Amino acid sequence: MKKILEWLSGGIIRDLGKIVDDVVTTDEERQILKSKLQSMILNHALTSDKLRAAIIEEEARGNFLQRSWRPIIMLAFAFIVIFQKVLYPVIRLFNSDLPELPPFEMPFWELLTIGIGGYLVTRSAEKIIPQINFNKSKD
Repeated sequence: MKKILEWLSGGIIRDLGKIVDDVVTTDEERQILKSKLQSMILNHALTSDKLRAAIIEEEARGNFLQRSWRPIIMLAFAFIVIFQKVLYPVIRLFNSDLPELPPFEMPFWELLTIGIGGYLVTRSAEKIIPQINFNKSKD
């Protein structure tokens, strides 16, 4: 459980635990405060995840453009990369008068990395959300 908590919070719980150890003097108070902090952080993470899931669920119920904007953007990125790295060099073989294209700069690759990561996560979430029950009470 401790590794999961560290993974979810990025070490925040551990850092807060050190602060609690420095400030609180009794072991009982220290444990109570640490468990309250852990509970608060986990509840915040769960709330944040629920909000993200609700946004994705709402997008999935929208019109064609709302549902398809991520794949369209990723296809555009793929076309740009394929054009510059594959198609344009082949075209230049037959017409050497064409100028050399400038290489992609780091911001482009960072944007592409973020796009692919976001696309994969949100696409996975779209598949998983219908199967998750977010503590809905049974009537």
